[in-house]
Amino acid sequence: MRDLTVLITGCSKHSKEIVDCLVRNEDGRKVNIVAVNMDGNKLLRHGTTYQYIAPPITDPGYIPFLKKVCKETHTDIIIPYITAELELMAGHKEEFGRMGVKVSVASKESLAILNNKEKFGEKFGWYMPGQCVTDDVHTAKVVCEAHKNKKMKLCCKISGKCGGTGFCIVDNEKAYDITLFNRCGVNRYISDQDLYKIIENGNRVILQEYVEGIDYSVCVLADHGNVLAMAGYAGFDMEFGAVVNGQIITNEKAFEIARMIVKELGVDGNACFDFILEGVTGEMLKSMTVESGMRTMQTAPVKLLECNPRINASIGFCWHAGMNLVYLRCKQLLGELDTPDLIISHRHLQEGLRMQKYYESEYYI
Repeated sequence: MRDLTVLITGCSKHSKEIVDCLVRNEDGRKVNIVAVNMDGNKLLRHGTTYQYIAPPITDPGYIPFLKKVCKETHTDIIIPYITAELELMAGHKEEFGRMGVKVSVASKESLAILNNKEKFGEKFGWYMPGQCVTDDVHTAKVVCEAHKNKKMKLCCKISGKCGGTGFCIVDNEKAYDITLFNRCGVNRYISDQDLYKIIENGNRVILQEYVEGIDYSVCVLADHGNVLAMAGYAGFDMEFGAVVNGQIITNEKAFEIARMIVKELGVDGNACFDFILEGVTGEMLKSMTVESGMRTMQTAPVKLLECNPRINASIGFCWHAGMNLVYLRCKQLLGELDTPDLIISHRHLQEGLRMQKYYESEYYI
């Protein structure tokens, strides 16, 4: 197999396992990594072949910059890691293609829904917690009071923002518990009055029922609406939007929802669907045997939260469990992916594998 050069945008310490998935691939192929980040202090140097500091994605020179880097490094594939740039990259996909560079991004049509929290909720709300989108304080007050009366928790997301940006839980007590401020791995809480002020400042928010349960994600590799490979994991602890303590679990209810969305929207490439295992808590699992806990998570009802239509920060977990969805995507783009690759990946997936993530220090001049 010939050598491969892959450019990763937004490449930081959170991309380390994505780099490892490629460099330590199952074929023993040499893969050069081009790390690109607009912040030189966050740029991943360890394990990458080339490093570039990029202009912001809103800069008119961003795409010309990427083209220049691709030429200099003989890049074969671009993997966009920043959610906000996915539609931009989809719009320039053909231009890069004419340069001989493959861009790992879904179509503009599917991204218009997958990458938009409001449209995604409108189309697939049946599978999600109840929600209301508003930029009106009075409406927000009505929603908050209704949830209080029903003794239901409420969470808030900023419409139009990426991933977990702006996510917080409305809780008038925990909002002022200073011991929770900036604590790693702990959700952000705000009071209802804080929420109203946020809306008054011109923000459009998504108010959603907060469902108690364990975080659960399904990572897929798709080919224009057809799921080629799929792996799921429960996340017991989260930091920086990534699972740092988790377990490989197959929940068929979640898998079926992911398959349906992939087919309906014609999803292509990598995507990660986020769910909640409804009613399953860490305390509950502690009182169970390992086998009982796994069965509980495998059969739990699920609520769909959102989709990240790209490679996600925890995808390295799937690789350690036996399914290298990052490298398989590269082979797919190059026309090298075949049935044995997929059969081996599914056969080798280690159900029940546990993981604990640690971060290592890096020293450089």
